[in-house]
Amino acid sequence: MTDRLTDQHQAIAKAQQSRLMSAFAGLNLDGKMLAIAACLGAGMLSAAMAWTGDASDRVFFCLQRPDLSLQCQDAANRPYRMTLWHWQQWGRDGRPAVVVPNPGKGVDGVVAATNPNKAWWALGAFGSLALSGYLLRHLQDEDRQLHELDDLAQKRDRAVAEMAAKAEVLKAYRPVAIATAEIETAADLVRLEAELAAQQLQVYGQAETQIAQIEASDAVFDAQVAGLTDEERQEYLDYLKDLKKTSPFQMPGMTLDQVCNPSDKVEAEPEQPAIASDLSNPNAAQEFDITRLNPPDPTKGKNIAIVAGQGVGKTTLAIYIAGEILKSPDIQVYDLDDTGKTWGNLPVWGTGDDDSEIAGAMQSDADLFERRTNDRVRDRRFPFAVRIMDEVPATFQRIPKAFQDWAFMMTSRARKRAMIAILLTQFRDPALNGIRPEQWRTAFATFYLGHKQVEHALAYLVKPSAIAPGLREALKKCKRPALVYFDDGWYWYDVPDLEEWSKQFLVQTKGKINPASDSQLGLQTLATDRTQETKKRLENLLSQPAPEPENFVELSDRQQAILDYAARKNDWVTASELQSNLRKCRGVSANDLKADFELLTAEGFGEPDTSGRWRYTMV
Repeated sequence: MTDRLTDQHQAIAKAQQSRLMSAFAGLNLDGKMLAIAACLGAGMLSAAMAWTGDASDRVFFCLQRPDLSLQCQDAANRPYRMTLWHWQQWGRDGRPAVVVPNPGKGVDGVVAATNPNKAWWALGAFGSLALSGYLLRHLQDEDRQLHELDDLAQKRDRAVAEMAAKAEVLKAYRPVAIATAEIETAADLVRLEAELAAQQLQVYGQAETQIAQIEASDAVFDAQVAGLTDEERQEYLDYLKDLKKTSPFQMPGMTLDQVCNPSDKVEAEPEQPAIASDLSNPNAAQEFDITRLNPPDPTKGKNIAIVAGQGVGKTTLAIYIAGEILKSPDIQVYDLDDTGKTWGNLPVWGTGDDDSEIAGAMQSDADLFERRTNDRVRDRRFPFAVRIMDEVPATFQRIPKAFQDWAFMMTSRARKRAMIAILLTQFRDPALNGIRPEQWRTAFATFYLGHKQVEHALAYLVKPSAIAPGLREALKKCKRPALVYFDDGWYWYDVPDLEEWSKQFLVQTKGKINPASDSQLGLQTLATDRTQETKKRLENLLSQPAPEPENFVELSDRQQAILDYAARKNDWVTASELQSNLRKCRGVSANDLKADFELLTAEGFGEPDTSGRWRYTMV
């Protein structure tokens, strides 16, 4: 390729290139390939010669055993040998007497070198292979340069041909392009006019639809307020305005009787002592005494978690614990998947995937928590109020904020007010159930129900692991095995056959509007001091002569509605409760309702809360 250089470049290239490469460059392609093949063949031959034979003398030796027999091979059947130099050096350093030359190998075990020129053959192989590689690389470099120049020439010729062809095509296409542009311009104008007309029609249609919706809304409103007086119509308008401001956790029109049962007026049944398990041997497999869930003091109860797959019996066990063990007169269920067939006539919130019902019921639980807080101050006793939640992870995902607030209340302080949560779930991880791990561990009695959950708990959860074998043996004998974690201890439990009990329990609630009342669940109500006082006041009122007409106080419609509501409830009534549940109090400020409380109290229709809070109850 040097003939393509300038004279100066050609002189420099020749000065820097060896005679060998100059001669190689003068050969044609066949000569270059033969030269490379010769070098490669010489290198491979030299490498083969260098690979065979030994370059130095070898000494074969044996080890002499005590019985004078010779051991000349190791355990892998390889002969003992070393170079002559190392043998002599070993002799100078003090070779043991038991090491003797192998009599079967040469003279004194010495075998002469078979390839004394091995190093020279290796050097020749290296030089020949390196030269062949160098020549091949030189040939590749020349070929690359040639291909680059040829490629440039081909690209040049191709570009010239393409430009000539494009020029001919453009020359022929010019009239066609002008005609096409004129047609497309006319088509764009027609399409734009059509789009403008369609948009105008769409706007007109939307306007007509909105007008029709407004007219329909007016017609619906006129139908709703038909027959109402102007004052009632204004109250309804105020209610609709407040409806938009209502929190999702307190639904409009939801009465307190719908979201909360008056269980705080019912005394618990006589206390029954809990049976303590024998804890003398921590490694013993102990059966769980389920009556421990109902301690002598209801305020020391535990929340309950039932972990099991579908169809294992979570629902039946939960009803059994709530109705038979805890004997609760206030059982409510939170279930987004309820079909109306699972829970009998127990109060169920969330039917039809309505999470707003559950959120409202949780707010009612907060109100019950507040009432029982005041009852504790007065040393009043109350029975268990049980809340059963099915498919806990689904509810947690739908209403995370309301669920976390409710769960924190139930797992931290509500237990001291005998408010118990029974959570039904298929997941063991507390985080998936919206519960903090430390609360899951300390505030819950956990039932792992069914063979699958039991085996997993025995393998990964039971600590110390030394008690797992005993629990496993005991659970193998159970027809319906359950592993129970209670008060930092593990127990086995054989769930009884609850089919007949469940049928009888649901029969008690059949046809009842509110099966949480004590009479429908077969519980005895102990009359409280407050009930006795109310009866005495009623007897005194009945024994007194009727007041003269001039002494009658004329109450407003709202005050009369408050009086009727308090008489039906027979318990403390708050302003916020009236705003949520009484139609005539919707939109009325709290101060106006407090003024109504004061008037009713002053006229002898009721009494205020002695704690200083604005609450009212009937005398």
